[in-house]
Order: sequence, then C-alpha cells, then structure tokens
Amino acid sequence: MRGIAWDDKPADYLEILRHHLQDYYNVKMVIVDSPVELLAATREGLWDFVVTDWVMETEDGTEDKKIGLDLVHRLSGDLPVFVVTRQFKAIELSDFPNNVIFKSKSTLPAWMAHDIVSDLRSRGVFVDHRKVFLIKGMGSEADGSAQTLELFLEEIGLQVVTAKMDVQTEILQGLIDRMNECGAILAICTPDDLWPDGTRHVRHNVVLEIGIAVGLKRGLQRLIILQQWGPSPELKTHLPSDLSQVVSIRFYNQIEDVFGKLQSRLETLGAQI
Repeated sequence: MRGIAWDDKPADYLEILRHHLQDYYNVKMVIVDSPVELLAATREGLWDFVVTDWVMETEDGTEDKKIGLDLVHRLSGDLPVFVVTRQFKAIELSDFPNNVIFKSKSTLPAWMAHDIVSDLRSRGVFVDHRKVFLIKGMGSEADGSAQTLELFLEEIGLQVVTAKMDVQTEILQGLIDRMNECGAILAICTPDDLWPDGTRHVRHNVVLEIGIAVGLKRGLQRLIILQQWGPSPELKTHLPSDLSQVVSIRFYNQIEDVFGKLQSRLETLGAQI
C-alpha cells in the first residue's frame, strides 16, 4: 500500500501518522512539499490513497477554504482522498463524491491510522500487491496451464494464493478474506466441461469463485480472465454471459504466449513485480 500526503500546517501530525501506518500496517505514505507536487504525483498512478486538508493558509496568514476545496475536487476520482481537518463540523458532506472521506484532526494519529486502514479495507483498496489469487479448474487442461502460470508468477516475484479445498469449506476457512487481500485475481478458463449442445465450458467451481471475486469491492477491477480460445470447437471456452463486461486475455494452446500481456496488466494493477 502506498499513500501520498500534503498539509500546509506544521507536519508533525502527518509525520506521526506516517510512522503509525508504516510500523503497524506496513503502509508507506510519502509527504510532499506542495499541492502542486501532490497533484503531479497523483497523476502518475503510483498511489493507493491521498491524505490532505481542505483549509489552506494564504500568504497573509488567513485561512482560505476555496483553495483547499479546489484541491480536493481536483484529486477526486477513483482514488480515496482522506481530508484530515480541524474544521470537520463545518463540512457539508453531500457536496463531495464518495471517494472523498473527511476525518477530524482531533483524532489521535494512531487511531487515525487505524481508521484509514479500515476504510481502505472496506473499499477493497487495502491489498497486498505482492499477492495474486489464482482461480483454476480441475481438468487436465487447467492443471497444465495453472502449473505453468504459477511458475511464471513466482519467477516475477509474486506470491500465488489458491483455494485448496472445496469452495464451501474454503469460504468457512476465510476464502473471501484471502481473496480480498490480493492485489490481483486471475482466473484460468479452459474448456473442461462438454455440454449437451456440443459447446465446452469452464468448470463450475471456477464460475463460482469468479462470482465471489466480482462481488468484492473493486473485484471487477482486479479480475483478469485468461480464456483459452482456439479455432476448433474443443478449444473454445464459453463463459457465462454475465462476464461479458470483463475483458479476457485469450490464448490458443500455450498459456505462456500471453504472459507479456498478463505482466503489463498486472503492472497497471500495481503488482510488485
């Protein structure tokens, strides 16, 4: 997890907050020197959240909320923006999008760190970018592709997490929490099940686990489907129509043929390769 912060007031609060995030939650937060630097950094796409204030001090020493409001709105988007301010009660929360979260600066930095991490978890943002959850079927095609993929992911420095038992037992053992903490979720979809109409489909356990992933916060954004699709019917893996909105990476015979595309996609999700 990586955050970026700026506040025009003395930086003591942010420094203490930064230490608590790093020491207790392994969250890195960088403090920059100006709002211009903050805006420029967020455009790089390297950060998971922002911490700032909405009340800025002008050159004559007076406080100006308009400057801070402009900054907050410029930062809005998908990125969570935590506005930590002493003027918490003066804010009309309905004026801001859902990704802007206001916090009171009267809260102790240790508690603030806990609150920020809890909010990031609920939004599906607090993930481990070194971990990838792998969804695979149980047919021979899936086994071979999964082994090759696991070796590749380990070679580029990622930790692979999989379901070891049946899904019902796994859910009781914390499958959802383990899946939710991963920075990316990969699903190998191979033509393992032959339907009466002659078409081939992915195994039911894969569909179920994909459904769990889609139900997570930011699940769709983290989901990558690797779909086998060849010229002959036995190589065409049909997916449920509900997954039409998910862009698949298709491979023909060898899954390693698309590892370049896969690595690029993982990098856009922030994977620590």
